[in-house]
Amino acid sequence: MHILIVSGHKLIGQSLVAMIKHLPWETPVEVRLCDPRSVIEQARTHQPGLILVEASVDFGNGIMTVRTIAQALPDMLMVVLGSEEDEVTVFEAILAGAYGYVARDTSADVLLTTLRSVYQGELGLSRSAAQRVIRQMRRAIETRSIKMPVSAVSNLTQREQEIFELVRRGLRSRDIAQRLCIAEATVYKHTQNILDKLHVHSRTQAIFVADIEPLAPSNGTLDSAHRSEVVPAAEHPREP
Repeated sequence: MHILIVSGHKLIGQSLVAMIKHLPWETPVEVRLCDPRSVIEQARTHQPGLILVEASVDFGNGIMTVRTIAQALPDMLMVVLGSEEDEVTVFEAILAGAYGYVARDTSADVLLTTLRSVYQGELGLSRSAAQRVIRQMRRAIETRSIKMPVSAVSNLTQREQEIFELVRRGLRSRDIAQRLCIAEATVYKHTQNILDKLHVHSRTQAIFVADIEPLAPSNGTLDSAHRSEVVPAAEHPREP
């Protein structure tokens, strides 16, 4: 079995390689590390049975990496290693193309079980996480029936459009605040205004009903050759 680990942080990636190599596998396992820029080339060259995408440090970029892999290699099995196992985060990972999700504070045994399950064709989610994904899917389906005025997005201010674009890229409010050098409370306020103007009740609904072109990542995380493959993801429910 060949596992490809994708991480934008070399130290974290190397630690994952060392840990996974020493897990009690039933068959020999080869583990290789690569960065998000070269993941498509590495996957095509080495034909891994599974890809583990490390997204615990920058979840938005990790999800964009998963989408890009899924677009270029639709049959590739992927597991996301994220920072937390909340309802919307797991949903985003599955929607992007992952077959499993584990939080970074999980045990080595759970990680091993998840990787094995996905490699064997099963969904690598805990029972509670699977239930959360189903609930989120139902909400997304309900969202498609919402009718939004065509001019709604154009009515957003320049700052609101900027924040909405970052939301669609998978960034959380705290990440948006850091990137724009504004307070997180200010991001919450702008987000509330966006939802009110779009006549929706959550970020997920806003993204589904705003039928506009996908946005390419702006920070150069993915190779420019694959940027056009990035598609919008469902985002987090409204934050208090």
